Amino acid sequence: MAQIRFKSNIGALCLLLGLTLWEGLSHAQANTDLSGSGERTATISRAIPDNIYIDHIVIKPQEEKSLLSEEDRERFSYKILRDAQDQFMSWLRWQVLFLVFFAIIGAAALVPVMIRSMVAHQITREREKLEAEKDKTIKATMEANYQSAQTQEQLKELLILEQKIKSQLGDYQTQLGTLHNEIYLAKANLKATTEDFDAEMEDTFEEINNEIYTQNLVLRSLDINGEARKLVFDSLIKDLKSNDLEKQKRAAEILPQFKEEVVAIGSAFIEVLEKEKYSPLGALILNGLGELGRDGDVLTYLLDLTKDTSNPNILAVIGALGSIGEFAAIGTGGVEAVVEQLLSILEGIDDSRLALGVKVTEVKSAIALALSCYGPAASHAIASLIATLTDSEWNVRNASAIALGNMGENASIAIPALEQLKNDKYLEVSSAAAEAINKIQGKT
Repeated sequence: MAQIRFKSNIGALCLLLGLTLWEGLSHAQANTDLSGSGERTATISRAIPDNIYIDHIVIKPQEEKSLLSEEDRERFSYKILRDAQDQFMSWLRWQVLFLVFFAIIGAAALVPVMIRSMVAHQITREREKLEAEKDKTIKATMEANYQSAQTQEQLKELLILEQKIKSQLGDYQTQLGTLHNEIYLAKANLKATTEDFDAEMEDTFEEINNEIYTQNLVLRSLDINGEARKLVFDSLIKDLKSNDLEKQKRAAEILPQFKEEVVAIGSAFIEVLEKEKYSPLGALILNGLGELGRDGDVLTYLLDLTKDTSNPNILAVIGALGSIGEFAAIGTGGVEAVVEQLLSILEGIDDSRLALGVKVTEVKSAIALALSCYGPAASHAIASLIATLTDSEWNVRNASAIALGNMGENASIAIPALEQLKNDKYLEVSSAAAEAINKIQGKT
C-alpha cells in the first residue's frame, strides 16, 4: 500500500508540474521589438490561455521620411505578422506536446494504481463475503453440534427408557404367565362346574319330564274321550285371541305343549301376528312358531317374514328359524331354504334396513346362532361364518365360533382362524374358539 501511495504521489506531482509550466508560459508577454533600424514598432498582446489571438500590431513611423514604400511596408508588416503567428503556433505545439507527455506519464502512473485499487477493493469484497460465509458455516456447525449433542442425549434417554420398558415387559410377561395359569385353572373349574351343572340339570329335566309324562298319563286316564283336553285347548286359543295381554302371554307359552294340534296352533299364532305384527306379544308367539316349525305353512310364513328386515321382531324371526332346526325335522329342502335366506340377510344387512333400536351386530349374532342349530346340514355357510370371526363385536365372533364348532369336521378349514381367536381378549370368545376346535377335531 505504501508503494501504491508513492506512485500515486509521483503521478499527481507530474500533472501539477505540467499544469504550472503551461500556465506560466501562457501568461508570458509576447511583445517583440522588430525595429532593426528603429523605424517600426510591433506590439503583440494575448488575452487568455484558452482563446489566444493577436489584438493588434502598431507600427509607429519615424518623424523622418521612411525609405520604404507603402507596398514594402505592407509586405513587411505581413511578414512580421506571419512570423509572429508561426512562432505562436510553434509555442502552442510545444504546449500540447508537454500536456500530452505529462498526461501520459500521469496516466501511466495512475492506471496501475486505479487497477490495483479496484482489484484490492474486489479482493476486499470477496474476503468479506468469504468471512461472512465462514461465520455462517461456523454458526451452522455449532448448531449442528448442538443438535447432535441433544440427539445423543435423547438417544441415551431412549436407551434408558428401552431398558425400563424391557424390564417392565419382563414383569408383565411374568404376570401374564401367572394370569394365563389362573385363567386356565378358572376355565378348568368353570368346565367342571358347567359339567356338574349340566349333569344336575339333565337329571332335573329328566325328573320333570317323567313327572309331566306321569301327569299326562293320569290326565289321559281321567280324560279318556279327550273332552277335557279339547276344552282346555279351546280355552287357550280363546285367551290367545283376546285383548288381555296377560292371558295372551300365558296361552302362547302353554299352547306349544299340545303337540297333536300343531296345525291349529300355528294357524292361531299366525292369525294373531297378522293382526298385530309389532305387538309386545310378537316375540313370544314367534318363539312358539319355532317350536312348531315342522308344519310347512309355519316355515313358509317365517321365511316370508325375514324378507322385511325392518320388522322390529326380526331377531325373534331369526331365532324362530333356528328353533326349527333344533326341534323340528323339516327335510333337506327346508334346511337349504332357511340357510340360503339367513346368508342373504347376513351378506346384505346394514343399519338403514333395520328397525330403530335393532343393531347390525345383533342380527349377525342371531344369524350365526340360528345356523349353529342346523349343524353339518348348514355346511355351505362355513365361508361366511369364517369371515365373521374377525368382526369388531365380540358377540358376533363368539356366535360364529359356536356355529362352526357345531358343523363338525366339515368346518376343518376354519381351524387356523379359530386358533387365532383363542387369543381373543374376551374370555367367552377364546373359550368358544377352543371348544369349536375340539368339536371339529372330534375331541368332544
